Amino acid sequence: MQVIDHTKFAMCKYNQTQCANPFELGEVVIHTETKEIGVVIQIHDEQELRVDMFGNACCDEIRLATVEDLLQWENEVMRKQIVYSLDLFQVPELLPKKVQKIITKFGECDTYDKCEAMLNELEDFGFTFEYYLDAVPYGLHKIGTEHFDFHTKNIC
Repeated sequence: MQVIDHTKFAMCKYNQTQCANPFELGEVVIHTETKEIGVVIQIHDEQELRVDMFGNACCDEIRLATVEDLLQWENEVMRKQIVYSLDLFQVPELLPKKVQKIITKFGECDTYDKCEAMLNELEDFGFTFEYYLDAVPYGLHKIGTEHFDFHTKNIC
């Protein structure tokens, strides 16, 4: 999982190092010992990085978080903040079944007409997205996300 804009999780603009770190900016990670979840906001070097929720970490202390990790995380406020920041096309398992069916029905959006048709159907269920000039959709999110319900399996 990766948030759309990692800078929303940072308190300032961090200098970034270009290196072969196994993690990328914006990836949602979990600390293997404390089980705290956060977003990668700075890359220091090949083995160290900064995460919004628990500061500096060594790469061997963390792993990519899964949807299950996120659903089980007790910090509901931060869980919402992360989910609100995801492109839900990346994590369709968080979507209601009816929304998943619409996405499956349209498959690859390769024309503006298909994108517009899918957008119209998704808006009927409270979701929206944008698409590039090459008709590739991105940024699927719930309209009015203040109504998220994390007490169900489909949290959108």
